Order: sequence, then C-alpha cells, then structure tokens
Amino acid sequence: MKKKKILLTASVILLAAAAVFTGKYLLSERGLTNDEPANPSLSSYIVTETDDKADKYKNQSETETSDSSETESTEEYVSPIDFDKLKKDNADTCAWLEIPESDFSFPVMQHPTDNSYYLTHDFERNYSIYGAAYIEDYNKNDFSDMAAVIYGHNINNGEWFGQLQTIFTDPERFEECRNIKLYLPNEERTYKVFAAVPYDDSHILYYNDFSNDKVYDDFIEEIADTRALNSIIDKSALPSSGTRLLILSTCLKGDYSHRFLVLAAEC
Repeated sequence: MKKKKILLTASVILLAAAAVFTGKYLLSERGLTNDEPANPSLSSYIVTETDDKADKYKNQSETETSDSSETESTEEYVSPIDFDKLKKDNADTCAWLEIPESDFSFPVMQHPTDNSYYLTHDFERNYSIYGAAYIEDYNKNDFSDMAAVIYGHNINNGEWFGQLQTIFTDPERFEECRNIKLYLPNEERTYKVFAAVPYDDSHILYYNDFSNDKVYDDFIEEIADTRALNSIIDKSALPSSGTRLLILSTCLKGDYSHRFLVLAAEC
C-alpha cells in the first residue's frame, strides 16, 4: 500500500511537472510571457553621436531636407546603422526597422534556406523562443517587392513585436507612431501607417501577387472593409497599386488563430 502511494505521488509530481513545462511551452509559443530581455543588446550597431559617421549622416539629412538643395547629392549614402558590423556578426541581416516614437529599433533577418529559422533563433543564432524580426524568401532582401512582410513574435514583455497591438489599437499612439523607418545598407525609406487590423492566418504573400494591380487594390479594399474590434484604418491614406507596402505581422493577443497586421505605405 505504501509503495502504491509513493508511485501515485511520483506520478502526480511528474504529471504536474509535465503540465508546467507544457504550459510554459505553449505560453512561449503563443504569448511569450517571460520578463527577461528577448534579444541581446543591439545598441552597439547604431551609430552614436561620437562616431564620425554620425556627423556625415546628420549633414546628409540636412542637405536632403534643405529647400535650397535642388539637385540630388552625389555623395555616398551614410547610414545611421553600422551595417558592416551587423553583417560581420550575422550575414543574414538585411535591414534595420525603427518606429521613432517607440522602442522599436532592431535588425531584420532573412535566412537563406529556412523561412522558420528566426522563429526560434535570435540575432546571434542562439536558440531562443523569442526569435527575431525576419522576412521570408517570398521577399527580396533589398525590399524592392511591391509588398514586404516582416514577422516578429508578440512578446508580453514588450520586446520585438510585443508592443504593436498596444500601440496601434490606441488612436492617440496610432497617430504618434505612424512613421516607420526602414534602413538598408545603401538607403533608407520612410513608410506611413494607414491601418492596423486583426487578420486571418493565411499567408499574405502566398495568396496575393502584389505586382498585379487588381490583386493589390483588392487587398487594400479588403483591409479598408475590416470591421473587427480594435481596428484602426485611415481611409484617407489608403495607397493605390504602385506604392510599396510594408506589413508588420504578429500573433493576435487573445486569438492565436489570427494575426495582427500594421500596414504602411512608402512615402
């Protein structure tokens, strides 16, 4: 009898441990609740004010925005991101994503052979349930496609895409954070958010050929007609075919069978 009790107790402990492990795994996959930082320090890749490149970038920006500048600068583009260092540390780096009025500022990855690699690996290629921000091979790594989709985990501690739904379901924050910067090694682009909506989990780039004007316009019309709760859509800013799109995609909190999309058009 005593032996049976011991076995029963051991079984209960094992089942409880398994439940905890499974729960943590599912939370990690679905909600990613750990409060520890999800990504290593990436600030070293941003050119600081003490770097020579910083002055060059500042002067370049002032020249580009100056009313007196009627011709394009012939000087080589200087990025505020140290792509030489980034690519030396991880050659899969293809861009740097920034939303200036938020904490979003990190690299975008593209694995050459495995679209799911950065679901479970960080910038340093270490295994991580937090992954990294990335694009798939449906997109070119120079972001020349008519629509590019950047994926990232919806982490509850706010890192990676963990703030997207909080920011872009709040009308005030939506307005504050509408400008998105995408830095590439040889240029930078600015996009303006026109919608933030829940969306089904269908693969956007697989089912939509955005180089086809009708497909593009039908997709934008579908987004504009979204009636889901917590959607924000600026119908006065809807783009037409021919304008490049940037789409940020993450899990929808509370319904992991759907995605939360932030859609922006190139300025």
